[in-house]
Amino acid sequence: MGFLVFCMILIIWGTNLCLEIKKFSQLSAAMQLPMYIPYLAVPLGGVAMGVRLLQKIHAILGGPAGQTASEQETYHP
Repeated sequence: MGFLVFCMILIIWGTNLCLEIKKFSQLSAAMQLPMYIPYLAVPLGGVAMGVRLLQKIHAILGGPAGQTASEQETYHP
């Protein structure tokens, strides 16, 4: 549960950070990109971590067809 809270904080804080940086209209030195674009990695990373965390929770609690996490992760060539 703590990691899910961390992901939510990262998403909220990262979004606020991007919006604040966008107000300044600062450009990167080499590529002349708006600086909020690289900072979008923070909230997008939080979303990706949250999605992956929910996938793992679903797998642990019994994923598709009632399989347990150990049955889903077993590789059978």
